Amino acid sequence: MRVASRLMITTAFALFAHQAMALTAEEVLANQTSYLDNLGITFGATQTRDGNVLTVSDMRYDVVLPFDLGTMSASGAGITLTENADGTVNIAYPEESVITFSASVRPDARTVWDMSGTVDMVLRDSTVVASGEPASVTYLASNSLMELTLTDLSLGGEAEFDGLTTDLFLSIADTRSSVQISTDGATVIQGESSSGLTITDFGVGFGEDEFGSKTVSQQMGNTVSYRLVLPETPMDLMNFAQSLRDGLSLSGTIVSQEGVSQAVSMVYGEIISNQTTRFDGNDSTFSFDIAGLSTSGTVGKASIQMAETYDMPALGFDFAGATYNFAFPISASPEPATAVYNIGVTGLTLAEGIWAMADPFGAFPHDPIDFDIKLSSAVVLKNDLLNITEIMQVIDAEQLPFDVQSVTVDNLSLSAVGAQASGSGSFTLDMTDLETFDGMPRPTGSMRATAIGLNALLDKAATAGFLTTDDVMQARLVMGMFATVTGEDTLESTLEINDQGHVIANGQRIQ
Repeated sequence: MRVASRLMITTAFALFAHQAMALTAEEVLANQTSYLDNLGITFGATQTRDGNVLTVSDMRYDVVLPFDLGTMSASGAGITLTENADGTVNIAYPEESVITFSASVRPDARTVWDMSGTVDMVLRDSTVVASGEPASVTYLASNSLMELTLTDLSLGGEAEFDGLTTDLFLSIADTRSSVQISTDGATVIQGESSSGLTITDFGVGFGEDEFGSKTVSQQMGNTVSYRLVLPETPMDLMNFAQSLRDGLSLSGTIVSQEGVSQAVSMVYGEIISNQTTRFDGNDSTFSFDIAGLSTSGTVGKASIQMAETYDMPALGFDFAGATYNFAFPISASPEPATAVYNIGVTGLTLAEGIWAMADPFGAFPHDPIDFDIKLSSAVVLKNDLLNITEIMQVIDAEQLPFDVQSVTVDNLSLSAVGAQASGSGSFTLDMTDLETFDGMPRPTGSMRATAIGLNALLDKAATAGFLTTDDVMQARLVMGMFATVTGEDTLESTLEINDQGHVIANGQRIQ
């Protein structure tokens, strides 16, 4: 009897704990929409409950633009949320539905731009399961196919767009995602997703065959991970700077597989451009927070080719790979922040149509081109770049919102047409002295450069007729004055700017 009593009590506590953790449909809907107000989006819908099923219909999203610039809105058919015995909630979307949207923008008191349209949405084999607790819900979702088709678009108002037509089709196969939305304090949305073949078809036209452009692309798939933090305080579209100080941030990674796209433009039935782009894939990381905006990544082998048209030869280029890294501060601070600009390309091969225009006599080697640019600088931001009102006042006053304290050339290199050049160095900048260098901040520092094959390049340019004999002699005279021979057709030079504003090349003052 004692054992049976304990079993009953244990079972009762287990059932109570399970029910305490169970989500209701209303809690899931509240979790999905709780952060919209902070984004300036007003959500409205009709809710109807029947047993364990909540039907949400007539869903509508409205946005009022700042400075009385206008309004935007979108609406859809709705969803159903079904509470399960295990405490989870299934979210069902209709397999076929229509999304309507509209906008009315007033750029000034006398002008109104109106836009409205509909999008047909198809969703196959869709499943969404929500679990967790009201303040932290996890959504596991999948579908075999999603298609969006722009079925109607009208533009009007004071700005007339007679004769303008557009069409858009988007198809994404085999999507899988896991997203968690936490609303205890600041809203945190984090997740990851993957998708298969993605097809995009976009076209625009004007008049009776006056102009038309169509772009069709296919990508084999991609994976995305991200984390978005939304502060508790409402965000101001005209002052994202304050939201960043309140905790707004976004970071993530994107890995894309190979793809291909084709873009064709026509005027009165005549093809004026036919471009095909192919790429092996790429990956990137990104972040946006109080520290600034940054992105970096790699790009695989790619090709961009333009077919021959009635007035242009076939043009294009390929490259074996590329890397990039950009970072810029965006929030005001008395302390210097680092800005980075890095980009490198290897194996850049130009189409013969380009060489035929640039080197009609075939004087130069058409070897693949490599280049690498790595720059960084210390910057003090005096104003928040995303405080639009403040920045407009700075621009009106013809002032700069930043001071660049230093510039570092980590690497500048180029290998092309049989020659190579590289350099590195660093300079500090005096923003208070804009007279020594005619309106530019006065630099102090040095840079070292090396060139290989420059003399041979001058000889080839002379043979092809790009340079005269006198031009070559003058160029070699200048090279002899400011560079030192360190090997076979190898030159080195050091450029220095001292604190008096003197420019010195290889120990010889030139300014």
